[in-house]
Amino acid sequence: MKRILLFSFIALMANIGLSIAQPGPKPDFSLAAKLPADPNLRTGTLSNGMRYYIRKNTKPENRAEMRLVVHAGSIMESDSQQGLAHLTEHMAFNGTKNFSKSAIVDYLESIGMRFGADLNAYTSYDETVYMLQLPTDSASFITKGLQILEDWAHNVTFDNIEIDKERGVVIEEWRLGRGAFERMSRKINPIIYNDSKYADRSPIGKKDIIAYCKYDTLKNFYKDWYRPDLQAVVIVGDVDVDKMEKMVIAQFSKIPKAVNPKPRTYYTLKSHKGAIAVVATDKESQYVLIQMQYMHDKLKYETVKDYRDHIKQRLLTRMISARLSELQHQASPPFSYANADIGPTLGQLSEYRLFAITTDNNIGGSIKALITENERIKKFGFNASELDRAKKISLQEIENMYKEKDKTDSKALTEECVSNFLDGEDILGISNDYQYNEKFIPEITLEEVNALAKEWISADNNDIVVEAPEKSGVNIPTQSEILAMVNNAKSEKIEAYKDAESGKQFMDKKPVAGKIVKETINKETGTTEWVLSNGAKVILKPTDFKADDIQFSGFAPGGTSLIEDKDFESSTMAASVIHSCGIADFDANTVAKMLAGKNANVSPDMSALYEVFNGNASPKDVETMLQLLHLYFTKPREDKDGFNSYITRVKGFVQNRQLSPEGVLRDTNQAITFNHNYRWRPFSEALLNEIDESKVLPLYKERFADAGNFTFFFVGNIDLATLKPLVETYIGGLPSAGKKEMWKERKIGFPKGIVKKYVKKGTEPKSYVFITMAGKFDWTMKNKIEADAMMRVLNIMMREVMREDKSGVYGVSANLTPTRYPSEEYKITIQFGCSPENVDMLVKTAFEQVEKLTKEGPSSQNMGKVTEIMHRTRETSLKDNEFWLHALQSYKMNNDDISDIPKYDEMVNKIKPEDVKNAATKYFDFNNYVEVVLVPESK
Repeated sequence: MKRILLFSFIALMANIGLSIAQPGPKPDFSLAAKLPADPNLRTGTLSNGMRYYIRKNTKPENRAEMRLVVHAGSIMESDSQQGLAHLTEHMAFNGTKNFSKSAIVDYLESIGMRFGADLNAYTSYDETVYMLQLPTDSASFITKGLQILEDWAHNVTFDNIEIDKERGVVIEEWRLGRGAFERMSRKINPIIYNDSKYADRSPIGKKDIIAYCKYDTLKNFYKDWYRPDLQAVVIVGDVDVDKMEKMVIAQFSKIPKAVNPKPRTYYTLKSHKGAIAVVATDKESQYVLIQMQYMHDKLKYETVKDYRDHIKQRLLTRMISARLSELQHQASPPFSYANADIGPTLGQLSEYRLFAITTDNNIGGSIKALITENERIKKFGFNASELDRAKKISLQEIENMYKEKDKTDSKALTEECVSNFLDGEDILGISNDYQYNEKFIPEITLEEVNALAKEWISADNNDIVVEAPEKSGVNIPTQSEILAMVNNAKSEKIEAYKDAESGKQFMDKKPVAGKIVKETINKETGTTEWVLSNGAKVILKPTDFKADDIQFSGFAPGGTSLIEDKDFESSTMAASVIHSCGIADFDANTVAKMLAGKNANVSPDMSALYEVFNGNASPKDVETMLQLLHLYFTKPREDKDGFNSYITRVKGFVQNRQLSPEGVLRDTNQAITFNHNYRWRPFSEALLNEIDESKVLPLYKERFADAGNFTFFFVGNIDLATLKPLVETYIGGLPSAGKKEMWKERKIGFPKGIVKKYVKKGTEPKSYVFITMAGKFDWTMKNKIEADAMMRVLNIMMREVMREDKSGVYGVSANLTPTRYPSEEYKITIQFGCSPENVDMLVKTAFEQVEKLTKEGPSSQNMGKVTEIMHRTRETSLKDNEFWLHALQSYKMNNDDISDIPKYDEMVNKIKPEDVKNAATKYFDFNNYVEVVLVPESK
């Protein structure tokens, strides 16, 4: 027996070029040392050249993430194949050797996986990645999953009939991407990509080639580039690594090694001296976007020194982003949003990049602000206090990751493997990561980071891109003016950055504490409810889903419904403005600095019916979170600069909304379906101008004056004994007037009869369709679950007919949203994009599927799929803090019994096809709906 096992082991090793990572000692910190591999990751190379990555991870339990990674994308297309890398990806879902036509999707849905969420793929310039999540509680699921991956790797059948059907689906995806951004990209890319092959190989491809290419041209792309030496299999999840490795070797070793393979060329971008400026405008552009890119050689991931350099790069971009964030909060901010990053880009390069969104009237000012900040950093560097904050934040983040080392989602670990295969990025494992960061972050000096800034903010290979709306009154700098700003910045007088820190605590003394006067334990949900002496209620659910996470929320009835129309717009923004202004004596920038190194945040909000708080914290920082909450109640800050900053920033996102065809469509649909109600006017710059600064703080204080009407929720790694005195102090110590407010019903209604509206906007040959129905809803758990099941069935039916049979859409969605308050109602929305010529046919088809559901009910196959999907989705949700936070708050908001939450699966099991059929008959009214359609201006 030993001899047989030995020969089996020898045969196994001969089939792979083995590089199995083993657990090791403390990592070598010498800079020349080679980076270690994650000891929990099993890797290898088969004799045919295919790589594999296998890792056990139990978050979520009973699930495995699987990937087939192909290191070939649109960059490998010939001139006659443009778009065929993407079409090939689609064909992998339309028939393989072991799964005919749509059998892959049918099978995966039958075991509870969702098309799109759990089964998907993407094609980019340099890679194509297939993504699959599977349950692991049956060996057959894993066996089938490996067979699917193998079939994708070399057994796609490319049936001619299926090819012709899928051409239409890909063309519809191509159509959805048409518009201002795509048109401007066609102007920009040839310049910033220096006329390299990347400029002419957009992954979406060319419509005519997709529509009319010969079958063999498509098949040749698959034959040339889908081969094991360009592929990797990644499996991360709740699996036995040893067993999985044997299965992977057996499954994928039989794929033949490529004979005389075409060389896989790796393209790059040509370097250039100085800066290049590119300006592109479009009359449908909704935003002003500014990008600054500094190209460099590709980052290395080989030695400990490389990793230490990456840590420095992260500190650098964190400090730059903090500077930009400060500028955003000025009274007259140069941009609405800005951020900095260093990372890989196309052409085997890496880049330092800045990204900003700004307003129409400040494009030149925004560009100058970015250039000036770069020049300020080059001239003066950073302050020690800035580096100290960046270090605190970085150490806090790595500490959080280390605490969650056994709670990390498998998707994140899977992406690490994909990046390693495609870009060579390191996979150290969290233990090594943590030790390197603990070692190197404290010792990195200010001089090192300042020197690195000068290296990355280079004089050459610098691209400045401006995308803006083409309309009168917008002053857009020319290319020569932008380049002049770059040159002038070197000689202009620039002052060093001055860092203002408060050096204070949020609260000098604790408030007078209240007391818990009542405690109730719900064993069914594992929750505890405290009633405080000021009337506030607190519901807590301790979990072990994450080690370093507490999710928080709170609500009280009232909201903007209690505000009169004359002050309505001011009230809708009141909470957001206050959040922008800060708390007590601390403006927003100071608050951000004081939170450096802490994992705690709180933000207020106001909806139509409720005042709301949301937040989260690490267990060690939960007191800071509660201090923030207390101050948002008791010391909201009035700050004229904060108000002006917020209004200016929002303006950058909304002022060109009406230029976008999709924006006009959404606004028109909202106006009609909400019956042109004053409080549901589409948001615009005009509404922004209605906000009265003098009323914002009084309205906020009015709505957040009484904590006694609030219910608060804590979910996560909670120790009740530790949290109890903090809750009594910071929540029990909040003011309460003893009032029991309730929201006020503001009648909205829904249009009567059939309302059809065509929105003529845009030049591209594309349409969008929104169909909306509404009616009365009997609010019960049974009805909500049946309505959910009905819409899931309808989505499958529509996809099968409108996408797979008629090739008329890329995607179609149908949703039903029930509400209990202010009245028990529901709203159904059906939406899809398509060719203008197909609108009538596809609307008719959609209604035919609805009618079929009302008359015949769901097929047994679809009913089985949907109930299994509902069970599987709930299975993972029950181990998620955010799910429980939302569920507990939703049940309390709607006066439901939280003891019903665990009854969900039992209720799903009771659903019968007849129930779904009856639900469809009840909720779909063919005599009362709104249909809004976007059509191009030429129609």
